[in-house]
Amino acid sequence: MPIPFRVFIFRIEGVLFFIQSTGQEEMTEEA
Repeated sequence: MPIPFRVFIFRIEGVLFFIQSTGQEEMTEEA
């Protein structure tokens, strides 16, 4: 594996957190 599994998970969690932080406004507007 060229990329360590931990780093892969860490990057995914970072992306998910970024999406949630930016998506909260969209979810609030829809609600």
